[in-house]
Amino acid sequence: MNLVEQINAHEFCTFVEISEPDVNVLRIVIDEAKASNTETRELEVGDVRLSELRPIVSNDTCYRYEVFFGSYVAYSIRNESYAVMDKGEMFRGRLFNVYSRSHFLDYVRGSTIASNDYPGPFAHYGTVSIT
Repeated sequence: MNLVEQINAHEFCTFVEISEPDVNVLRIVIDEAKASNTETRELEVGDVRLSELRPIVSNDTCYRYEVFFGSYVAYSIRNESYAVMDKGEMFRGRLFNVYSRSHFLDYVRGSTIASNDYPGPFAHYGTVSIT
């Protein structure tokens, strides 16, 4: 099983950290997360009462992944509260997505000199996390 398949096999992931440890090198840290065995209190959202809630946690039994990209053209972070699913985008994966068509790829192609000739074929990777 490769790294992408291993991350996608988890129930949830949390986004821990992003950094540039060297010039044009990108590092992301992702933790596996699980639903806790401990139920929490009820929660009311509008007219709906939710019960038997369990927090999603990452603890010392969870895997941690450090992913390095030796170079990159662009990266972006988007708050999941504002994200929308677009049926025109194409990707494979569940928690770690590899896009073959996306608005971000269109943006990068239209706003940079990056192409299949220079620096070569590029891809859009995305992580889905609860934080």
